[in-house]
Amino acid sequence: MNGKKFTQISAIVSGTAVVAIIAGIVIFWHNMPMPQEGNNTLTMKSRQSNSDATNVESTHTLNPKQLGADPEIVQKLDQLEGYLRNASDATKKCVNDILDKYGGFSAIRSGQSVPDASMSTKLQTCFTANATQSQQMKTPTNTTASNDKPPLLLKSIGVNLDYYDAATGRAGDFVFSTAYTGPAKGFDRPFMGFGFIIPAANSSTRQDKVNPQPTFILPLGTKVHAIVDGIVAKVPVLYSGDYSIMVNTDGSEHGTWAYETEHVIHPLVKVGDHVTAGQVIAEVSNYMTSLRPGYGIVELGILHGGATPEHLCPFAYLDPSIKEDTLAKIKALETSWEAYVGDSSLYDQGNETIPGCVTLDQLQG
Repeated sequence: MNGKKFTQISAIVSGTAVVAIIAGIVIFWHNMPMPQEGNNTLTMKSRQSNSDATNVESTHTLNPKQLGADPEIVQKLDQLEGYLRNASDATKKCVNDILDKYGGFSAIRSGQSVPDASMSTKLQTCFTANATQSQQMKTPTNTTASNDKPPLLLKSIGVNLDYYDAATGRAGDFVFSTAYTGPAKGFDRPFMGFGFIIPAANSSTRQDKVNPQPTFILPLGTKVHAIVDGIVAKVPVLYSGDYSIMVNTDGSEHGTWAYETEHVIHPLVKVGDHVTAGQVIAEVSNYMTSLRPGYGIVELGILHGGATPEHLCPFAYLDPSIKEDTLAKIKALETSWEAYVGDSSLYDQGNETIPGCVTLDQLQG
């Protein structure tokens, strides 16, 4: 991987402040033209200032689905969802109550619903009503201090990983199959590490995006295991219609650290449950299965709090009981997959600081 390219992208991602996200959402929807009822399209009226500072009214028609496909809308929605992940319950309820009137995230994202300018004003009240929340937005938590270390080490990576066996075509839960070599460019592998560059064609932002959580592509029905010993703090429903399971040391909803297993279905645990590393807690999600029929997805992460949490590479924080064996198997998985497809350029192991970690920098996402 081109180190310069990664540094540039990483800098962009890491430099996004929560206040900029909210401001961007507010400005974007304030500047959105107001919809008027029509038959199959929406007639949009917008006002803009000319060089003489007078208002000029323009009218054009737009299919709602074209609006929903706008990458700027998708990007702002993704950023808002990322912020809400660690927002207070009151803020989440406020935002969701507003968005529900427009059909929710999915309806706006797909273009089935068109937000109007008043939506931004309503959203803004969600983030200014609580003074503490507002202050947190202005001064994001500094998570770069040298003594900021996760309180728990991973005793599992959430799935079973073993050395590739050509006789079975498997490497633990991972299946070596030509299903990965189809049209899903950039997702042509069973494992994508922390810091992997997701190509624009497969990114929700429609731009190259740094992957802040290792991603596993596994057969549907594959069991997902707890990655640490702890207490379930959250089991939110995600934008993708599946779940995230967040665990920490005390079950606190607003804890500084969280250990996430993202994109799972059929969760077997609830908030307040004590879990043990290796315990089955869910199954891999069917999210994005259309790209690879029969296969699902799961991601794992270590999140360090603040309004927009920062992600650490989980493989840098493995318990000594599994560290050596797990890192060796990650490296073997990458090498075996490259040999299987005949492409030695898929994993840039020479630049991996730790197997599975393209970078050790903390990433926002």
